[in-house]
Amino acid sequence: MKGMLAPKFREVVMGRIEVRQVYKISSVGAVAGAYVLSGKVTRQCQIRVVRDGIVIAEDKMSSLKRFKDDVKEVTEGYECGITLEKFRDFKEGDIFEAFIMGRISGLIQRIFIPSGLEMQRHSLHFSAPDLKKKKEAFSYGKL
Repeated sequence: MKGMLAPKFREVVMGRIEVRQVYKISSVGAVAGAYVLSGKVTRQCQIRVVRDGIVIAEDKMSSLKRFKDDVKEVTEGYECGITLEKFRDFKEGDIFEAFIMGRISGLIQRIFIPSGLEMQRHSLHFSAPDLKKKKEAFSYGKL
């Protein structure tokens, strides 16, 4: 039954980044010198560009660098350089929202994130071990 249902997707916000300076590089284009305000940014994240509270663009990240090194993730409180695949018109003060589309499935709603992290949101009032005990008790006729 679970395999027959169409998968549901939910957006999981990973972090917020502020563009502090824009660098123009002839071979690359525009690079956003950014500071991670909250959360973290990973290479798999998609980016939503927000300017003055209005969403301007959504794009995939083409590179994430810290100093001159390519990195997989940058956490809160650190600076990084970000380039996007299509959108190049960012300005100082823009906010980047990093997010991942996670797939939701099952009785206990788990959000599967491509990077391997799992976040759980239970639709019932039991934690996962309690729910397993309740199912076992029900199958033995104790409930």
